[in-house]
Amino acid sequence: MYIVIRDFNDAQDKHAYHVGDVFPHDGRHISEDRIQDLASGRNFQRVPLIAKVNALPKDNSEKVAENAVEEVEKVDTPEWTAEEIKKMPFMKLKSVAKQHDIEVKDREASDIRADLIEKLGL
Repeated sequence: MYIVIRDFNDAQDKHAYHVGDVFPHDGRHISEDRIQDLASGRNFQRVPLIAKVNALPKDNSEKVAENAVEEVEKVDTPEWTAEEIKKMPFMKLKSVAKQHDIEVKDREASDIRADLIEKLGL
């Protein structure tokens, strides 16, 4: 079971999640890759948005979320691999490149990818 530790709007299922919510809502099936993106910070916000919990007390979801945030913040967010960068959709690629201070305006995806891979030393 996963709990939301930071508010976000999920672009894939068009649902707004708030701190303390269970992820995914309504028992939907979510791919393991998507869960890893949200739990590791490999997303547009570049911070973990969900955390795995064993159980969710009914009256204390905010406290569970606070504890989960503390645990997640102790773990470094992994960097991207060259293979992941090569497969990134253009908008996500632009977002990641900007976070690494790479100019993206009026540039081709292949050039942005090459600069990002070089800057990350991959």
